[in-house]
Amino acid sequence: MGRKRISILLSLVLCSVFLFVSSAFAQSAFTPNTQNILDRWTKALGGRDKIEQIKNVYQDGTTMEGGLQGSLKEWSTGAGQRRRLYERTGVDSTVTIYDGRRGWYRDWER
Repeated sequence: MGRKRISILLSLVLCSVFLFVSSAFAQSAFTPNTQNILDRWTKALGGRDKIEQIKNVYQDGTTMEGGLQGSLKEWSTGAGQRRRLYERTGVDSTVTIYDGRRGWYRDWER
């Protein structure tokens, strides 16, 4: 190999090593890992003790699908039971219920 070719090869290797090291440093210094994200989320909600006190969750929201407005309501328990009601105004509605072992689904359009 000629000197010029060795010099170019060495430059490419050094650049590659520099890019690898700098990207690894940047990820570790600035990119939070999953545990860090979960820890911050837990702290923002009042801590693990507060979260563990939650027994039931109720969610209520609105949707827009194909120009039709709808609503979504869901009740969940710590025991794994769920009831979900989805309605599109003037079109249809569905109910999904799960008691922890069995599930039911009702579509009023069918």
